[in-house]
Amino acid sequence: MSWLAQGDNDGLSGGEQQHLPGKRSRSSASDQKGTQAVGPIDHIFQFHAALRRELHRLESDVLALPKPEEVAQRALALRALEGRFVFFWGVYRAHSRLEDQLVFPALENKAELHNVSHSYTLDHEHEADLFVEVDACRGSTRD
Repeated sequence: MSWLAQGDNDGLSGGEQQHLPGKRSRSSASDQKGTQAVGPIDHIFQFHAALRRELHRLESDVLALPKPEEVAQRALALRALEGRFVFFWGVYRAHSRLEDQLVFPALENKAELHNVSHSYTLDHEHEADLFVEVDACRGSTRD
């Protein structure tokens, strides 16, 4: 199992999927598109799913890199991956910052959701460390 699949849940990192009280789960939100309006939480789930899909694509493309002996093809593939990774990291940072500064405080203000967001903030901190590690690996491929 890939390291990405191990953390395939509501957010980007490991842990059990949590259902917020009084909210639809991801599956019920997508199963009932015709019967219920799409709300802000649905957009967050959609965005997280898009982030996971791109991470899976990046992982697949890294695993499919040409062999080091295939210098020209490998250089082209690495350059393309580098651009996608840098773009993805920027999108992820902006998304996490907005969740930490806007979404999570709003959740904390709701009585039934009090003390829910701290673990998500910790996830963002851990994920930021992982991005730095991947970036260091990316840098070492150029040396």
